[in-house]
Amino acid sequence: MADVSIFNTLAPYHIIAYGTHLGAQAWQTFVSGITAYQTLERSQFSTLQQRVFPRYFTMQTAFPLLVALTYPGVGFGASSYHGVLAPANHWSVLYPLTTASSVSQIGTIVEAALVVINLGLFSYGYPEELRTALWEEGGSKGFNSDPKLRIYF
Repeated sequence: MADVSIFNTLAPYHIIAYGTHLGAQAWQTFVSGITAYQTLERSQFSTLQQRVFPRYFTMQTAFPLLVALTYPGVGFGASSYHGVLAPANHWSVLYPLTTASSVSQIGTIVEAALVVINLGLFSYGYPEELRTALWEEGGSKGFNSDPKLRIYF
């Protein structure tokens, strides 16, 4: 009979939580966000972001907590959040986990800010004739589709 004792520990659940967190972050940042930005029209992209970003921010907040809660501990040391908060684990567990989750949140906020800045520049930063020409020319490909004027992506 197969030994299932590993499933009685937090280790596999910790790896699954961390892998899901990292994979979702990479997918949203490097694949789906860029693809949607480059292929959807402005109104469709805006609608998509209004639906996706609240769920994405919630997930980016919940997964670091789940990773901390499923910390398996080292040897016979404390696991779960007790192990994360143990004084012996501050440099090896708590600080890297806090730094990684903070950097991911800051990266997501900066990405959202750059999209808003790009929308503002497109709406107000260019002369009216250029905005109208860009909108009519690139309307089916998305806003600001001219590669020379692209600020973000």
